[in-house]
Amino acid sequence: MTQIHIYAVYSNQLEIRMKYINSTIDFVKKTTEKLGYTCSVNVITEPSKEFVDSNIETFNKRVKYEKYPDDTKVNRDYNGLIQPLNSCQISNIEKHREIYKNIASKNEEDICLVMEDDVVVGQEYTHNIEQFFKKLKDKELGEWDMIFTCLPPINGEGKMRLIQTRDVFNHLMCKSSYIVRPSVCKKLIEFTETFKFSLKNGLSRFIHENPTLNAMYFNRHLFLEGSKIGILPSTINPNNFLFQNNQFISLTNISNKPEDQISDDDIKEVEKLYRSEEHTSELQSHVRISYAVFCLKKK
Repeated sequence: MTQIHIYAVYSNQLEIRMKYINSTIDFVKKTTEKLGYTCSVNVITEPSKEFVDSNIETFNKRVKYEKYPDDTKVNRDYNGLIQPLNSCQISNIEKHREIYKNIASKNEEDICLVMEDDVVVGQEYTHNIEQFFKKLKDKELGEWDMIFTCLPPINGEGKMRLIQTRDVFNHLMCKSSYIVRPSVCKKLIEFTETFKFSLKNGLSRFIHENPTLNAMYFNRHLFLEGSKIGILPSTINPNNFLFQNNQFISLTNISNKPEDQISDDDIKEVEKLYRSEEHTSELQSHVRISYAVFCLKKK
């Protein structure tokens, strides 16, 4: 019988997220048990932001913001991603590291699913999720070391399959849910000992530095990220791109048009969203800014 270990990264101060992660865990547990998995659930709440703040000198000793040699485009790109980390970002990294330490002792054939507390299940994708876990259990997806289960399904045509992330994404768009092997976690424990990037960019660099690593994603929508839809604000990213929100993408595309190419229909679409009460709170600010810009352009 296949064992699945679910690890949920949760922050106690973000109570609004509890209902989302509880619902997601319940769905995954019921879905995988129906498929014959044995399921265990682990919630990781420490180290908290408050713990990081009170021990900041200890964490600062692990900071290494030195840049890579400026000899390749990849290194130059990653040098641009090196950033001072706030206590929420450090807390997030450290929670994932606690999970890596736990997973490292598991059986290599166990399925270890890491999820952050804003992961949600879209009703239109429940079939994809069930088929994914069925194929994973039946070993129909080929070789993998990590599987990111929250990335958009670029190259989603044809049969359900895994695709190498490095073949599509220069940098990961999100890391809110992923499956990882115990052997990979042993390497991640060492890699994340140093603070240089946010976890998302750190995982991207880890994949780059390990070219034989099978870091994959499924070519169908699986889990969604509440902070990338806009139903929840991001506590880590000050510039949060809502790539899983169609309205946001539409607004971004209109905003990026040259002034002389913005049509009356574009203006009407923005005005409609501006007056709508259905869009999410995080999208609202983007709508208001876009509306103000377009009003200026109309003058």
